[in-house]
Amino acid sequence: MRAQEQESLGAAYSGGARLSKDDFVAAIVTDKWHEELAQSSRLWRQGLRTFLATNYSMSEEQLDRNVKHGETWHAYPDDKPLHSLALKGDSRAALVPFLAHRYYGESYKWLLYGDDDTFFFLDAAMDLLQHLDPDMPYFLTDHMWWTSREFDEIQGHERSDTHHPHAAAPLCTPCNYGRNTSGLPFPSPNGCPCTPELLCSADTKGVLFKGARGKCGQPRVPTHTFSMHGGAGAILSVGLLRRIPAGWFEDCITTTYSTGGDAFISICLWAAGYGMTAPDPLWHPRGLTMFDVGRIAQRDDEPIQPKVAHVMGNLLQAAAGGCLKGACRLELDRFLTLHLRSRKFPSIAAYIETVRVLAELSDRVAGRPSPRLTRPKDAFVDELVELGIQALQDRHWLTAQRPSNASTSQLADIVTTIRDEAEHKAASAVAVEIIAAVFERNPTDDPPPAYFGAAGAPDPSQLAEEGKKIAQAAGLQADETEAEEGGKEISNGRNEPVEPIAEAVQGEE
Repeated sequence: MRAQEQESLGAAYSGGARLSKDDFVAAIVTDKWHEELAQSSRLWRQGLRTFLATNYSMSEEQLDRNVKHGETWHAYPDDKPLHSLALKGDSRAALVPFLAHRYYGESYKWLLYGDDDTFFFLDAAMDLLQHLDPDMPYFLTDHMWWTSREFDEIQGHERSDTHHPHAAAPLCTPCNYGRNTSGLPFPSPNGCPCTPELLCSADTKGVLFKGARGKCGQPRVPTHTFSMHGGAGAILSVGLLRRIPAGWFEDCITTTYSTGGDAFISICLWAAGYGMTAPDPLWHPRGLTMFDVGRIAQRDDEPIQPKVAHVMGNLLQAAAGGCLKGACRLELDRFLTLHLRSRKFPSIAAYIETVRVLAELSDRVAGRPSPRLTRPKDAFVDELVELGIQALQDRHWLTAQRPSNASTSQLADIVTTIRDEAEHKAASAVAVEIIAAVFERNPTDDPPPAYFGAAGAPDPSQLAEEGKKIAQAAGLQADETEAEEGGKEISNGRNEPVEPIAEAVQGEE
């Protein structure tokens, strides 16, 4: 990159006009068997322009129905043969942001990128991105797969530690980020823009260097893992997508072998000359992530209920008139996505009902009406929500005044913190009951779809333990109760063949 362009990119950004839904598009990967999951995301999208990449050509009737929801559906074939360890749609998953950019051109500022079971909190995203320059080439996420080398004192030798999210994953901070990151496991540099060279220059521990010559390069499987987490999602700027030739990126993805679509896009992004950026690695005192709300080193076999209850608890607090400050307010303003891991639900109905409750609570907090799906609401669950909100409103801490002897701000803050913790404990307990009712009233489908047949009810003690871990990570006290195969040709979504992505496609619709 020329010095003049680098200097231009690094200039202070004033924030521009207030962001609106028109400044965003969403790019979602799905397939024929998971369409209902993708369609349920309409509850949080609310008409947001959305590009969905699937593995078959829809009928004209289907396409016309979907257009009413602001959706453009495109067909992109499954991988034949597989070149990943995961799914035959992995190339499609990695390419969907570029397919979307080709379709929308320069008509947006930010692109929300995720799986069909990724839930975005658009209000928080708008607030966070208001002060980031969309012309800067940003790939924003703080939820990374990473392999670190750690010394095992018991065994007396080094061992590999691979998990997600990982606090030591090499990431940049946004351009002109003002906080000191030297105390982090990886001292994140200001990315103006974020590049492999910049990350390597900040690498004081040699985690990105390999080989006898000490050449810096992206760690790759099987010895290392360095990848964004696809289910956690990411936010991409138009400035990034306009800079990477789409045809080159497709060639890179379709000739790469790795663990999955999220690894494909991470590898090829690095090869294109860009790294990934954490919006604010110091945002949470307990190290929770913004993308796929949760603590460091989550396990994929964990039950989903405690994490959903933590997020739903914040929304219930806010709907009841609480969540005015403390951890709840911080999280409500900064939680960007929740990966609902649809495999963890006993049925499609249970998954969609959970999405509905989260979306309607978000809308209630924001003071806007909620859209409806064709699937009927569960009146019993709605009644539980209302009763829970009423119970929280009746709790003494929502109306209690600070003690008259709170003469110092420090004592007042302590009182507020105790009250916030008690409020969150009660709200999480309400959320646990709501989620339990959703699971009980929507048991395994008969016959079960292949994708949903494996989920079973976790042991209550396991739920309680996981709830404690999440609450402790947030600095709170936990409550004890607490595809049909695709064709070979690419379609433009109107069942008309189109050519594969061409290089440097800009603004084509």
